[in-house]
This record gives sequence, structure tokens and C-alpha cells, in this order.
Amino acid sequence: MDKTQEDFNLWLDKILEEKPFSKETMAINFNLYDMKKSFDVQIIGSSMYDEYDSDWACEETFSSKENCFILKKSKEIGDRELAIEYVTELIANYLETENGKYLKEYVAVCVGFVDGEIECVWCSEDEED
Repeated sequence: MDKTQEDFNLWLDKILEEKPFSKETMAINFNLYDMKKSFDVQIIGSSMYDEYDSDWACEETFSSKENCFILKKSKEIGDRELAIEYVTELIANYLETENGKYLKEYVAVCVGFVDGEIECVWCSEDEED
């Protein structure tokens, strides 16, 4: 496991150990922010999910607020497209860990820039029909 994945897992584990999502939470989204020198990742819970309308992520039941995972911009992760691919991989790898099962209790786990489209990283079998 590389250092960034390890750091991401530790950041997420620390948030999830607090069991932050209320019973109204239906889906999880990782909001990405394009900052000057980094891409900042925030986790939110939402009371709704709609694969055709990304505004579902605005119905927050939880937000990590300023507690963001900071992904420094580099040659490998220098634009938004590369950043979303990289963060998607971080999330997918996390979902395969022991603690990943906690996120899989929800209908969907998604990722997207706050001013853009949202992509599903994982969806429950019930939602895939």
C-alpha cells in the first residue's frame, strides 16, 4: 500500500470511528475541491440519492467540513480528471478494507467535484436493478 493510500485510510478511519452518519443518511459522497496547490477531499452523508441528479449530495446529514484529506497537486495528479480518477481509486481500495463495510451500509458511495458531476464508486445491489 502506498503512502497516500495509507494516509487516506487513516483519515477516513478517524472520521468513521465516530459513527458520524445519522439514520437519515442514504448515500455517501466524497466532495472534491480544486484548490491552488491541492485537491481537497471532504466526506458527506446525504439523506437522498439520485443517480440522475447530482443535487442529491446537497441534502447533507453529515459533513467532515474543514477536516479534508489534502492531495497535493503533482505531475501525476495535476488536473481535475486525473484527480477524480486517483481519488476514485483511493475510495475503491478503502472499500475493500475491513472498515470499508461501514460505507457499504449505504445505497451508494460516490465522488465528484462540488461544481460538477458525481460518479458512483460503489452501489448496493438493490440500486443496480
